[in-house]
Amino acid sequence: MPSAVKLITGDLIKIFNGNRRWKATELESSDVSIIASSIESCSIANEKFIGDLGDIIRHTIKQASELDLVLLTKGAHYMRNFKHSKDVYSVVHSEAVSQYHLKKLSPPVVNMLTQLYTTHGIMKDSPFYKK
Repeated sequence: MPSAVKLITGDLIKIFNGNRRWKATELESSDVSIIASSIESCSIANEKFIGDLGDIIRHTIKQASELDLVLLTKGAHYMRNFKHSKDVYSVVHSEAVSQYHLKKLSPPVVNMLTQLYTTHGIMKDSPFYKK
């Protein structure tokens, strides 16, 4: 990983973990989805940071847009490997299924979610899973 990415990653973790006055729940779903989708690429393995991110995702999931759900699915798959965020993947999946059944997801988003969930191979009873 390039040193610039390591520096930015370190700063982001410091912001989350070190500033007591900043309330992490002030983030919006779109902000969290972008951060969540990039944590695997940056190889972030800070338990507290990922746990805090999971808390924010749980708090903001109902406001997630279609694109947010796609990005959150990618990030939540990586987050399953950490103690305090194992359930985030199922929370994101549940919201995606809910929006799917309410016909709030466009066909391209359904296709993207289908590709992701099929590739992950975890939720085999999902409407997004194809054999």
